[in-house]
Amino acid sequence: MEDSQRVTRGAKRAQEASDDDSTLTELNSHEFDDVTIARDDPHHRVGMPKKRRRRAREDEELWSWALQEPPEGKPARGNSNQEIFYCTRCRKDCTSATAFRRHLLNQHGVNTKVGKTKVEEEVNRLAVGFKIQQERAQSSACSRTSKILRDAVNRADWLNVLVLMVVNHNLPHTIVEWPEFHLLMKLSNYTLVERGGPMKNSRYSVRELLGKTYEVHKDVIKQKLAESLSKIHFTTDVWTSPNKTHYQSITAHFVDKLGRLQKATLAMREHKDSHGADEQANEFRRVLDEYEIGEQKLGYITGW
Repeated sequence: MEDSQRVTRGAKRAQEASDDDSTLTELNSHEFDDVTIARDDPHHRVGMPKKRRRRAREDEELWSWALQEPPEGKPARGNSNQEIFYCTRCRKDCTSATAFRRHLLNQHGVNTKVGKTKVEEEVNRLAVGFKIQQERAQSSACSRTSKILRDAVNRADWLNVLVLMVVNHNLPHTIVEWPEFHLLMKLSNYTLVERGGPMKNSRYSVRELLGKTYEVHKDVIKQKLAESLSKIHFTTDVWTSPNKTHYQSITAHFVDKLGRLQKATLAMREHKDSHGADEQANEFRRVLDEYEIGEQKLGYITGW
């Protein structure tokens, strides 16, 4: 019983196989070679490559000189599957944007600007950002340096030294306006000549400080004269300057409280008109009053 069933099933399989062979033999061989059958069949598209999407052209000015479709009989792509561009004027074929741009410039005199891609724009944006950060860092460093240099200058001492130089070397107040003096100060410490530095308005500061310095030294001399161990003797002289102005100098000679011989120029008075004996005597009396020198301290007076 079982043997007969096995024979029946075997015969059935053989019959089905013979039916499939007869179906295959009915098809022509060219039908197996035509790939269009497989492409049309949705069941055979699993291993087929997808169509490459055409990239958008960013440089519209350049591509406006290219044909949208290749001329009749001309290929749309080259041997390496690169796109071929055809000139709208002469139908010249180019395989790259650079070659097409060069062709337009050399053959037709058309200059197309190179458009920036998104990558280039992003690179430029980042470069600008880095440059701004670098400038900020440099500005911060310069600010710190300027602050250090500015704090290193004692304005009062600087003005006092300047006044001392003007007085001792008989320099004009306008020395602070000399270009050479400005350059010297700038090379020494550039914060001296910047806005808000001690060099700004220093001409008026020097003049004002000279007046204050004169008053301070005048008080010192008055104190020394009052403490002198001897009487105060005077020498006076008058001379005429090249511009015909007359000056009278008055110098005191005395022994200070330490027993040292001292002398000090008390005044340099100008006589605009006459400079006779009466005018000189009147000026001399005014100087004695200014320094509070009484008759008990008055010594010899010598005129030249």
